[in-house]
Amino acid sequence: MSATRRTRSGTVFSPFSALTAATFDFAAALVKSVAREPMGPDGDDHEDSDDDEEPERDPSPPEPFHLPSDINDFVPLLPPPLQPWEEPPVERSPSPPPCPSKRTHTTIDDMHDDEEPEHDPSPPEPLHPSSDIDDFVPPLPPPLQPWEEPHPWNDIDEPAERSPSPPPRPPKCARTTIDDMREGKKPQTKAHRNRKEKRRKKVAEEGHVPRLSALRKHATAPLADPLRVDLDAAALHAAHSAYAAKVEGAKEKRGSKKPRPRSELIRLGFQVVRWNGIDSRPLVDARGRIFAVLVGQPRGDPGWDAAVSDAFRHISAEGRAANFPAFMAKHRRGLFAVLNVGLTYGKGQTVPSRLFDSNYAGIIDRLLGNLAIQRMASYADAAFAAWAPRLYKYYHEHDTALRKHLPHLPRNFAGSVFSCAAFNFGPSVWTFRHRDVLNVPFGWCAIQAAGNFDATQGGHLVLWDLKMVIEFPHGALILLPSATIAHSNVPVKDNEERISFTQFTAGGLIRYVDNGFRTEGELADGDPAEFERLAALKESRWELGLGLFSTLDEMLKKVEVEE
Repeated sequence: MSATRRTRSGTVFSPFSALTAATFDFAAALVKSVAREPMGPDGDDHEDSDDDEEPERDPSPPEPFHLPSDINDFVPLLPPPLQPWEEPPVERSPSPPPCPSKRTHTTIDDMHDDEEPEHDPSPPEPLHPSSDIDDFVPPLPPPLQPWEEPHPWNDIDEPAERSPSPPPRPPKCARTTIDDMREGKKPQTKAHRNRKEKRRKKVAEEGHVPRLSALRKHATAPLADPLRVDLDAAALHAAHSAYAAKVEGAKEKRGSKKPRPRSELIRLGFQVVRWNGIDSRPLVDARGRIFAVLVGQPRGDPGWDAAVSDAFRHISAEGRAANFPAFMAKHRRGLFAVLNVGLTYGKGQTVPSRLFDSNYAGIIDRLLGNLAIQRMASYADAAFAAWAPRLYKYYHEHDTALRKHLPHLPRNFAGSVFSCAAFNFGPSVWTFRHRDVLNVPFGWCAIQAAGNFDATQGGHLVLWDLKMVIEFPHGALILLPSATIAHSNVPVKDNEERISFTQFTAGGLIRYVDNGFRTEGELADGDPAEFERLAALKESRWELGLGLFSTLDEMLKKVEVEE
């Protein structure tokens, strides 16, 4: 076996041949590797290095590497010693400014006048590692700054502020109504309102029952100075059955539509009755019957004038807004528009019905719901009960029976026994001479006037059968048998305004109730005996009706105060 060895290149080596190792300086390579710039994150050179530049090489030839004679004595070259550890500075982001509360955020509105948010100019302290992690104490945050009020413009990031508290509620008080419109009168308490509501319900069920004290207060003086007339009420124009009045004849109608000024009536022999429209004055016939009353107004009640004025404004305004057609402003009673509402019966009807013009339903509903008009209607009803209690009871009994039989037909006013009402719209209401022949012949019609006019020059109530011209001021009330006494009005001046509000009951409704809620034909066919009995009563019905009027003597006895 040969002791030599041949390489692929053809060189022959023996065990004793001296070998020259490849030149490789480990220390130099280590220094160069440390000195090189670090590579970028994507494997390329750092962005500051030049891609075309070659790394520099050591031009000195490598030193030959000699193996020691004994391999065990070989000591490899050591790398250069490591340098002492130096902690690189840690760049910390600046700490945010202290935040005393949520209201001190820095917003755009805080950067006014080119101001920048304030920062701590001192650099952050470097973080030094401790030899023992348990001994490491983190640096404390900077101390909180003193509270600073937020800038008034800073309202973007602030939490919503509480709205200011509402002012304290005033103590509850009663609702002010027309009844409360009196000088020096305090609003009603809840207890007062409850008592008044109970009285209203009682009136609606039982009708008005005048107190003796009120009757003495308001009727004593008028009874001492009545208007006496030389007329027997029995001679008035009543029909045979006494459920209606006699129809007006041609002689009575002649000249009835001619306007009659006060001066002309005086020339015709009429008596002018001065009246302030406040104090009551009963009209007494030759037999002492009080057949009509100039009632006036509630004494000592300044709220009454406000109520009547309010009613006048509403009726006038509704009349102007309605723009009534011309044919509605021309009828047998005068040259003015009128709306009737309520129960009626006659002219071939088999059952009573409600008189209601659906074309003007809104106007009628608003007028019936007006508090001032309701008060006027209630006052007329109370005056009726005070001056003719028997006649009032007769009306109330028939009205109650009719309402129970026909509950679907509503009343105009809860506090009134009259079955029907008429709103006579202006601007200038004066009536022709006429009689309302379909009303109860011995019954009363309540007439109330309102407006802006001189009552001494126009608006008088003319009673043709009595040859009287009675001054009729704004807000006054007159109770009159309108079916049997011919009446009219004196026209007011051209620049004055006058309207009127009336309430009445048709005599046919009384007959319908007396017949057992049947027509004459139905009664004759269904109950001939009852028909004969009622027919016999027709002879005396007129006298029965006249007996329902109060007399002057009995009214004086009522108000007489015992000493």
